[in-house]
Amino acid sequence: MLSCASVKGNKPYNTKGLFNQKDLSGNFLLTREAGFSPNKSEFIVKGQLEMDKQVMEKLISISDIEKKLLEPKVSQFSVWINKKKNFSEISRDKMGNQLILRLISPDPKNDGIKFYPLPEDSKNLCFFSQVIECARFYGFLDRINDGKETYKLNVIWDGYPFFHQLLENFPPKLLSPGTLVFDGKNALGNRRFILKVEGEEIIFELDSQDKILKRIWISKGVTIEKINDTL
Repeated sequence: MLSCASVKGNKPYNTKGLFNQKDLSGNFLLTREAGFSPNKSEFIVKGQLEMDKQVMEKLISISDIEKKLLEPKVSQFSVWINKKKNFSEISRDKMGNQLILRLISPDPKNDGIKFYPLPEDSKNLCFFSQVIECARFYGFLDRINDGKETYKLNVIWDGYPFFHQLLENFPPKLLSPGTLVFDGKNALGNRRFILKVEGEEIIFELDSQDKILKRIWISKGVTIEKINDTL
């Protein structure tokens, strides 16, 4: 259960929406929920992808709120490939300055625990599933509206390496530096932001409350578009 809370600027933020996802393998129904935990110590995103009422993917990502920072804590991702479940968990070991990857898969190459030391300069860590919320938390969505400022971050890819296997010609990396830039408004006044990462451009369209209306990854043929709010 997620609660309504405030981020920078004292704007409430709690959302649950139903989206249509189109990609090279078909059309899916995506449910996405984002908000703060009841005690406001964590920010949580949940997602579930379905086709014909069959669950294809599940995601939960959790970030801690510490001293006005949004710190990635853990991300869990399950995907059914050829009707077999694959599971990825990424957790952050702050004391050891590393990411811990735990995989469960019928493929021995993708099964077990691995450790990934973080670069010393890896600031503004953020799960891919929380990119817009990270920028919003720190007030960057308002500050980069005039196009004079960008938001630089290090993207932790939820679902690694299975997420990458679902995309064509995308480098299998757990962590990637990226930049979020403002791309203007459409005819309805909705703002567009572009995440530039690994040579790709991923477009986010937001409403007046900074909630995601669309996410378009043109080169990968992946689009999600909101159908309605379910809260």
